[in-house]
Amino acid sequence: MRCTKCSKEPVLWQRYSGMHLCKEHFLEDFEHKVRRNIRRFNMVKRCDKIAVALSGGKDSSVTLHILAELFAARRDLEIIAITVDEGITPYRDGTISSAKELTASLGIEHHFITFSENYGITLDEIVGIDGGHPCTYCGVFRKTLLNKVARGENATKLATGHNLDDEAQSILMNHLRGDIERLRRLLPARRHSALVPRIKPLMDVPE
Repeated sequence: MRCTKCSKEPVLWQRYSGMHLCKEHFLEDFEHKVRRNIRRFNMVKRCDKIAVALSGGKDSSVTLHILAELFAARRDLEIIAITVDEGITPYRDGTISSAKELTASLGIEHHFITFSENYGITLDEIVGIDGGHPCTYCGVFRKTLLNKVARGENATKLATGHNLDDEAQSILMNHLRGDIERLRRLLPARRHSALVPRIKPLMDVPE
């Protein structure tokens, strides 16, 4: 088996396209989708300050890396990273370390904020008291802190690592619930005066 676009050994089979891609053409295809998505929804404008929500996982790390790479020559743009430590042991230690290493390697300003400093309690402690599912609290609290830091740093955009699988899941769940308001929030053009506008550069890229 060879790459669909050249004679090299493939590293990936795209189920939805049927293509086998070598490393070079996989990266080229990926970058093309991200560029197209940014242009289509006018995600990045002149003099933007983009805050990237960096958990340290693969999706957010790729988002930061690709934005830094695509706009390296744009002197009118600024990119920073924000990491929220929810207080999940021992899971978060490794991803936080990865986030710090990535921002250091890219030379990107990194802001670090914790649940304990802002709410006086960690996510582990919340779940220990209530016994509920951690996602019930984590999403709302984390989004609040991300927006708080982004606004405090005068960011004009907040980039997240949501990919096509994440978007499809959100659409299906909200459709089944009949939650039209949440479906409307998925539109990139939707804005709220109290929130830093969010962009999702990977929203057209399958996980």
